[in-house]
Amino acid sequence: MEARSGPGYEDTPAVFAAARAGDPIAMQVIRETGYWLGLAAANAASLFGSELFILGGGVGEQADLLIPYMQPVVEEHAQPYAARSLRLVPAALGNAAALAGAARLALETLNSTG
Repeated sequence: MEARSGPGYEDTPAVFAAARAGDPIAMQVIRETGYWLGLAAANAASLFGSELFILGGGVGEQADLLIPYMQPVVEEHAQPYAARSLRLVPAALGNAAALAGAARLALETLNSTG
């Protein structure tokens, strides 16, 4: 299968920037991404009783674009109690979450070795 090129977005931040500028193709990507993330959140809430679905990293920084498309999917596909209980939120640390986790792991490793 031959790869097809898209509208020329270099990376994910470029898609989000284009969506914020009103680009219809980028907005379609956001809607579809919101749908699939919403479905993942609905499944997590229904299967595990999750009450919080955290959007982290670069995606979390764009949560204001995604959550409006995720929420209706959660409400439609999650078990009713799960849908009412689940909150969709951006990670408090944004892109720094992975760095903070790595730093904590390094500190724990250093502390455990004496």
